[in-house]
Amino acid sequence: MQHSGSLAYYSVKLPLRYDIVPAEWMDRAIESVRGSGRQVYVLLDDWEVPVFAERFSGQRVGTAVARPLAVTADGRVKLFATESGSGPDSPLQMPATRGCLRDAASNLHRR
Repeated sequence: MQHSGSLAYYSVKLPLRYDIVPAEWMDRAIESVRGSGRQVYVLLDDWEVPVFAERFSGQRVGTAVARPLAVTADGRVKLFATESGSGPDSPLQMPATRGCLRDAASNLHRR
């Protein structure tokens, strides 16, 4: 939710906001996206992790936030996989960025 706008603008990733999808439909939504050949990840700020886990506690995706795949240097933003529900023992550190991509508009055309 928190990073959906910047994710859509600066990358070739298509965000699905968890706060808009009904809780009982999230697992089905993820399976639908996977059926089109895409991998599904969850990107959350630290304050969103417990909110996400509680909202989807009855769904498989609710366990995805157990262990992150990667975190920012300050630990405030976390990336989770939805396939296994667990990340490595020690998550990767996301590289820091300084400013915007040079030609961010061109990213929108690569979808």
